[in-house]
Amino acid sequence: MFRQTFETFGRLLGFVRPANPGSDDRRLWDRTSCDVITTCRPANRSEVGALEARIRNISPDGLGMLVGASFLPGSLVSINLPGEGELTQVLAIVVRCESARQPGWFEVGCRFPQVLLEDDLARFQSNPVNPNRLEWRKHIRRECRGQVLYLLMHESASQELIEVAVRDISLGGISLEVKPNVRVGDVLNLDFYRDKKFLESVLASVVRSQLISENNLLIGCTFRHELREELLEQLI
Repeated sequence: MFRQTFETFGRLLGFVRPANPGSDDRRLWDRTSCDVITTCRPANRSEVGALEARIRNISPDGLGMLVGASFLPGSLVSINLPGEGELTQVLAIVVRCESARQPGWFEVGCRFPQVLLEDDLARFQSNPVNPNRLEWRKHIRRECRGQVLYLLMHESASQELIEVAVRDISLGGISLEVKPNVRVGDVLNLDFYRDKKFLESVLASVVRSQLISENNLLIGCTFRHELREELLEQLI
């Protein structure tokens, strides 16, 4: 297995706040031991292919895994959830990376920007967790009656604004149906309209994607900054 250190950029996206040494790995839930093989890749659109990842422990807010490459703390990683069904990927932030006993392997500790749901945990065959504790959404999701156009903030992407279907919206995030060219870790510029009137532009980071058809992804995004309540009221 090759060894490569990836550039840290989680802090640039606002997912990792400066903290005292050792404080980045604080856990809200206890980890459950497991032994599940899946794949991961840097969420920076690099040419690095999928890396084998052995998940050793899991909880709603993070995991520990063995990977054949090193990551800098703050790096963003896209992790494929194991199991059958729709391909689902989630974003994780590296908080710890240490050399493992096995040569060429690294013990990597990650946390999720959004807590995993019960169905996600079931893919790892983890012990049941009280569903009431899995509601990571700080704000209630609402139906969006406004229109949303997005622009993928990537140098190789088209600069054309694309209108998308909105599943739901809240002050903290939004769910959209998009084309498969959007990846976990991408940043989107979202333009909001209501009755063809432009309201505001915001930035959002893609933290989850689920393949729902050959040409469509359902993505979950978090806003860089919470929406203004006045704006949300205009959209719902």
